[in-house]
Amino acid sequence: MARLLVVDDEKSLCQMLEIGFRKDGHSVETVFSGQSAKKKIESQVYDLVISDIRMPDISGIELLKFFCETRNPAPFILITAYASMETAIDALNLGAYQYVIKTDKLVEQLKLTVNRALQHSALKEENVRLRRELLHVFAHNNIVGQSRQMQGILELVRTVAPTASTVLITGESGTGKELVAQAIHEASLRREKPYVSINSGRFRKLCWKASCLDISKALSLAPRPTARESSNLPTGAPCSWTKLGRPAPPCKSSCCAFYRRGGCVHWGEAPMSPWT
Repeated sequence: MARLLVVDDEKSLCQMLEIGFRKDGHSVETVFSGQSAKKKIESQVYDLVISDIRMPDISGIELLKFFCETRNPAPFILITAYASMETAIDALNLGAYQYVIKTDKLVEQLKLTVNRALQHSALKEENVRLRRELLHVFAHNNIVGQSRQMQGILELVRTVAPTASTVLITGESGTGKELVAQAIHEASLRREKPYVSINSGRFRKLCWKASCLDISKALSLAPRPTARESSNLPTGAPCSWTKLGRPAPPCKSSCCAFYRRGGCVHWGEAPMSPWT
């Protein structure tokens, strides 16, 4: 059973959808304006939202934008009687799960779409849970420590791993910073990507810029990869930068800029220049 929110200025349609979904065992709440839906979304948690696009106060597209700003992972389905390719593309690009046109079979179409959306959400939640369990296995095999402080660190790792945030790990040499970085990678959504570790303590003064320029020059002269070769490039791979405190000051600022911008060099193109 899921908790659904239905938003439409047609009360008869809301009642019809409420009856249909309640027969399937779902809990359904209905509102008749976008502003009322905003208040519901701010104060309640729903497993799925269904909204009309054309409403008197705000459109379903605007409500979708607001819903995405709340960072709620629940599916959002838009319905409309006025089909438009441009509106459909905008809705899907903004994060809508599906765009359904109102017909005489709307209830049946929505039931199928809602079931698929809820199954998709369940798979995503299961994926996150399994990654957390993988972290427990990795930590058990590689990180030794049962103290309250160590358990707090592992709990923090579980929290940040599913996000795309940059993480700064500090500590004395030999305390296991690299192991924590690997644990974050193992529990992250990019676990299938290669894990890249860079020891910035090896950089000498001013060698950072020269090294990156040499890499850029070499890549610009190299032939573009084939489709098969491109699939093996570490695009989107997580990067662990160790001994960030050791490089000379110009290199430190470059390393920080690299992480802040989240990029490096694209094949055959000019590099991002964190040192300029």
